[in-house]
Amino acid sequence: NLNSLLTSLVNSATYSSYSNSTIMGSSPQDVVYGLYQCRGDLAMPDCAMCVARSVSQLGVLCSQTCGGALQLEGCFVKYDNATFLGVEDKTVVLKKCGPSVGYDTEAMSRRDAVLAALAGAGG
Repeated sequence: NLNSLLTSLVNSATYSSYSNSTIMGSSPQDVVYGLYQCRGDLAMPDCAMCVARSVSQLGVLCSQTCGGALQLEGCFVKYDNATFLGVEDKTVVLKKCGPSVGYDTEAMSRRDAVLAALAGAGG
């Protein structure tokens, strides 16, 4: 069901900048929910590429899990086996990606420490 959902999201991104989908299973545990949203100024081909890239990265970052979310510069993709549509989510998600080339590594370390402290404070 997860593969069907992710394929559906990638295909939908070729003609719409937002979509949510639910794939039903034979039992309630087999249901999977997903959505993507692209930036409003992103052209459809770029949106589709961003969603496809997100789905590909989620396959690596969240392998063997029943849920995942990834925010790239152009799009956001999320899926889970529990419904989240219309549910407020205040979870702070911090994932540092990419090389630190050209950045002041000491300043970046201080920033990371502050962000980690904020995330740990629950708030």
